[in-house]
Amino acid sequence: MTVEQFRESLAASAPPAGLDLALTGLWWDAKGDWTRAHESAQQDEGQAGSWVHAYLHRKEGDAGNAGYWYARAGRKMPAADITLEAEWAEINREKREYHHRTMQALTPSERIAQGQKLSQQAVSLLASSIRGGHVPRRAFWS
Repeated sequence: MTVEQFRESLAASAPPAGLDLALTGLWWDAKGDWTRAHESAQQDEGQAGSWVHAYLHRKEGDAGNAGYWYARAGRKMPAADITLEAEWAEINREKREYHHRTMQALTPSERIAQGQKLSQQAVSLLASSIRGGHVPRRAFWS
């Protein structure tokens, strides 16, 4: 998925299938739903989720919390002249490139396992959203 396709997907009411939790967090952020973005990033305990988590706290103005998450992501707090939009684009680009390289290196059975993992993450995110009072307007599979 290109950045343009990612941005076009924002017209939908739900994130595109196959996005990992970090990219799903960026998707919800671009839709203006900080809470769902945060829920998604929080569920990804890796460096990508930590980077999105850091970005979200930077966006809300919580520098202390953002600093903690940047450290967990193995990154430094961006310089003051780095805009939120520029950081969002960099996270998106880096995540998509990593995903593309990873998927090319996987065997077919590993791709199936990765797809199952993403499906489980999607179900977990949906359940978390529903528990948080966010009921989808329509089913993802319709």
